[in-house]
Parts: sequence; C-alpha cells; structure tokens
Amino acid sequence: LASLKFAFARLGHEIEVSDDPARLRTASHVVLPGVGAARDAMARLERLGLTEALPALAVPVLGICLGMQLLFGHSDEEDADC
Repeated sequence: LASLKFAFARLGHEIEVSDDPARLRTASHVVLPGVGAARDAMARLERLGLTEALPALAVPVLGICLGMQLLFGHSDEEDADC
C-alpha cells in the first residue's frame, strides 16, 4: 500500500485506504491491490462485506495483480471462485 500511496501522491492525488463498503460506495475511483492467494483473498473480501459492494460500484475500479484476478468470476490459482 505504501508504494501505491507514494505513486498517487507523485501524481498529485490524495488517497484514502479503506475496507469499509459504505466508504467505497462514495469513492470517485477504487483501486483494489492484492498479493497472496485468491482463495484467502476472497474469504477476506467476504468477511469484510466487499463481495457485494465491489461489483455494484459505478465508478472506475483498477485491480492490481491479485486485485485484478479477484474482479473476475474464477481464478485458476487454487481453482478459486471469485
């Protein structure tokens, strides 16, 4: 997250890190970074209530690495549903 915050700051953008579905619904843009295993990451998104919030967003969403995989319906990694 630190490298993303730094990159956006260099571009003149202030960012907020949040895992709150209500906050994501009010964001103008959303970046979903990720590292690790798809199955574990999806379990965390489910615990946080983000599996319903993310697909419902009407703003631009950028998935980076695992974050991009999680935006699809399935990952071949660990044969995980996303």
